[in-house]
Amino acid sequence: MTNLTQKKQDEKAAIQSIKSLYIFLRNFWSVNTEDPFINNWHIRKICDELQEYGLAIAERRAIADCIINIPPGSSKSTMVSQMFPVWLWLHAPWAVVISSSYSHTLSVEHSIKSKAIFKSDKFQYYFQEYFKLRFGQEINLTKDTEAQWQNNFGGRRYCTSTGGSVTGVHGHVIIRDDPISPEGAESKAVIEKANRFNDKTLSTRKKDKNITPTITVMQRLHYSDTTGHEIKKMKEEGLSLIHISEPTRPRL
Repeated sequence: MTNLTQKKQDEKAAIQSIKSLYIFLRNFWSVNTEDPFINNWHIRKICDELQEYGLAIAERRAIADCIINIPPGSSKSTMVSQMFPVWLWLHAPWAVVISSSYSHTLSVEHSIKSKAIFKSDKFQYYFQEYFKLRFGQEINLTKDTEAQWQNNFGGRRYCTSTGGSVTGVHGHVIIRDDPISPEGAESKAVIEKANRFNDKTLSTRKKDKNITPTITVMQRLHYSDTTGHEIKKMKEEGLSLIHISEPTRPRL
């Protein structure tokens, strides 16, 4: 293969990755794992749904909150917490992403893997010229820690955990990835703490409460877990909700 042919293929892959989160995931899958990519219907469906959220955020238009319920081992965190925030910056480099998990360690782990995609040679090679053409300059990090990183367009990734601090930051999207652990679901107090945190803290961290979406991804653990709590609350308040679910039976 000649260098010119390879360059054309890379340019095509970059354009396709910008247009499609699913293709972006396929192209950057190997950055964080040596495991082979195993396709399934839910991956394309969730990527397409997240893609619509990314475009809504970039266009600053309202979109309903989303809950994704799929079992462990379904690449849910790879899609939602690792790939999506980086892909979002291709369309809205100014976007602030607040992400939360049941533990700070898990939240930071997702952040590190997400940042590895952004810092990868492939990302830099594929997209820096695109950023210059579309947004006027290349994209780079002006702040770089494990739990918080920020780019030169004002975009930011902020990590917290259930019950943790979210002081001084408001997001264009809030991601809740496993807000309760399987062990925590055995405790009524843990479930209530998670629901209070979501209702009283994360919900106040939106840039604009009218358009900032919350995306929740988790396995069902209990009828009163974050999913059950949110669905009940949305129904009571007459609000729309997008719910993607692979059936599992939550505990009583």
